[in-house]
Amino acid sequence: MDRVVRDAKRVFCNTPRTASMRLHDRRFADPNTKHEKEFIPLAQLKSEVCPRISAQDLLSICEINGEGGTGTSPKRKRGLVVDVRPTDEFACGQIPESINIPYNQAFLEEGGLAPSAAANTLNSFKGRVIIVVGSRANYPAKVAAELVQLGFSRVCVLEEPGLTTLRTQGNLTVPT
Repeated sequence: MDRVVRDAKRVFCNTPRTASMRLHDRRFADPNTKHEKEFIPLAQLKSEVCPRISAQDLLSICEINGEGGTGTSPKRKRGLVVDVRPTDEFACGQIPESINIPYNQAFLEEGGLAPSAAANTLNSFKGRVIIVVGSRANYPAKVAAELVQLGFSRVCVLEEPGLTTLRTQGNLTVPT
């Protein structure tokens, strides 16, 4: 019984807060309140394989501080951000310590990840939180679903206005 309680606590503590937010929860019922998460129709929610998380959850998981840097010490990272935007968009502003695997180059036709240094990094994060971000409406969700099919667990998708939110907060960096 102790192990069950311990495991339940671990799952609760490792689940991004906005992944389990529900529209009809009493705390979110006030229509005049601006919510951290954009609620989507139930039919769309049922069709998606991976939960959506907010920009604030991404910052928390990746331990990114307000100046666009990471607050992580050399300890083991909790999560990895996989940016599926084209390389030129990625170069204009990226989340610190994220990897870029453009949507059109991510997978082989016969299945599996296309070999690259970024794919090797992604494979080393199996079992940890993987957050897929992108600028086009359904590309991040499609990549996330493919990653789940390839055996990656704990895959999330950054909500639609997430990159814009991070940009306005100054959390995107431009490589030099």
